[in-house]
Amino acid sequence: MKIREKNFKLHLSTTHQQIIKINPQVNVTDCTPFIRIDTDRCKSCWRCLYYCPKKVIGKVGSFWSKKAAVTNPESCTGCLACVKACPLGLIVAIRKNESES
Repeated sequence: MKIREKNFKLHLSTTHQQIIKINPQVNVTDCTPFIRIDTDRCKSCWRCLYYCPKKVIGKVGSFWSKKAAVTNPESCTGCLACVKACPLGLIVAIRKNESES
């Protein structure tokens, strides 16, 4: 089985910077104007994905190590359902002017 090096890179420990390198077609960020996700500490419970009504958060990463990250930031309405859903508190609400800096 061949793996295409340009589209998929294997990493044993996936950090936020490595996630972006793995799949450059996906626009991955750690925040919207309303929320910020600590992708590096995500434990992949997927509650945020389940509770987000606008599908702002997606699974990103390598085949065996996926993390939650903001993949559709323009759709975020600031409902904060994902903030309430994260059991580890890795998704936090931010003020709009905080994200612009």
